Amino acid sequence: MGRDLRAYIPQVKLPQIAKLEPLAKIPTITKGRYWRLLSAIYIAIFLVRLAFSIVTITFRHYVDVSDTVYAILVAGSPLAEFATVLFLGPFIDRHGRKPALIGGLAMGAVSLFALALTKDIWLLFLANMLHGVAAAAILVTSLATIASYAPPESRGREYGVYDFVNLLGYLGGFTLGFILLDAFPGRVENSFIIAGMLAVLGLAYAHWNVREDSFGAKSDPKQPVTPRKLWTVVSNPYVSVLAALWFVVFMVMGSLVTFFPKVYNTVSDSGGAISVSILGAAVAFFVSQFFFGKLSDKHGREPIMLLGVGAYGAIALIVGAAFLADPAATPLALYGTLIVYWPVLALLGLVALAFAPAALAALADAAEEGAKGTTMSIYPLVISLGYIVGPPLFGLASDAGGTGGIVAFILVIAGLLGALTIVRMRLVAAGLARIARAPAQAPVLEQKP
Repeated sequence: MGRDLRAYIPQVKLPQIAKLEPLAKIPTITKGRYWRLLSAIYIAIFLVRLAFSIVTITFRHYVDVSDTVYAILVAGSPLAEFATVLFLGPFIDRHGRKPALIGGLAMGAVSLFALALTKDIWLLFLANMLHGVAAAAILVTSLATIASYAPPESRGREYGVYDFVNLLGYLGGFTLGFILLDAFPGRVENSFIIAGMLAVLGLAYAHWNVREDSFGAKSDPKQPVTPRKLWTVVSNPYVSVLAALWFVVFMVMGSLVTFFPKVYNTVSDSGGAISVSILGAAVAFFVSQFFFGKLSDKHGREPIMLLGVGAYGAIALIVGAAFLADPAATPLALYGTLIVYWPVLALLGLVALAFAPAALAALADAAEEGAKGTTMSIYPLVISLGYIVGPPLFGLASDAGGTGGIVAFILVIAGLLGALTIVRMRLVAAGLARIARAPAQAPVLEQKP
């Protein structure tokens, strides 16, 4: 193969390499420090995601502009995030995690307070761009930290918890957003101030509790910080197919987040009722992410990812069948048809969430020492691309085909996910993709007598 491979993909046995790193070089970290570090990351991520999600709900009520202008305003964040990610991964591989994490949290808080100070379109656009830079810094550094410190045998679990705190922040932020709209009618700027205070709390907690060790190889400090290193990582087919899968997933997520307020306003106009339904999903989601993350540690990433993709495919087929039964149905009428089968759809939705922790852990498995930041930066990169591409395509499908266009969008997404999953499984089974050279260099938890 031209180079030694350290055989870590749990479900595929690759040739054992001849030279192993001496055990003496593997750093140790006490369980107390390990849990303090990761819990600080989780809590800070939850608080800032909570803050950002409040604004997702309330911002549309703050600006009186056309849908086109609003779309441009919102696009400032993912565009800035995309541009930042191109350089941020190599930057943190050279200079460490904490400076970028603290800087990102600080910029996030500033961007939220800035929204409350003006209604000027250009200033709001700049605030959203600052928000995008902050989101990139927070996401890349937290993912790279987990990749460095979580050992392979528990990496799926840790990314399951990470996914949970992220989505719990989304759900909690949506809930608070609707409640704040009811609590402060005509004073939407109050929601931005509250969101900014939550972000400051996350900043303070991370500052006092995140302690970055010297663990982990850093890249050559003489090398320039350019996107070239990112391209080198993406050229690995094992990584590129994962990136394509995540891109398709976040096309769906971007569409859901963008059109979420409109959908819920159609089926319910009570902020309290919406809040109850949102929070009802949180407990189930936590159980699923922790459970499926552990399963991927035990049985391998590929089977669990395939389980999640298969569940989404089943949802798409049910939606398609309901549409074919009444092609003239409006989206609201289709919703009324599908809600009858909510237990089945809810179960499939829960299983579909299996994809996330397994796929994140698979990306971390592929990260080489000295390039973990760069590798994990691919995740926010495809988030940005998915949020940029997905909502416009969904909107075009809806405008052009109505209910049929929406159903077609769902079915095409299912087909893409299935095809890419098959391609990736074939790559892994054939051993064609490059994998992490030294997953064993994750810190070993020190066992105290």
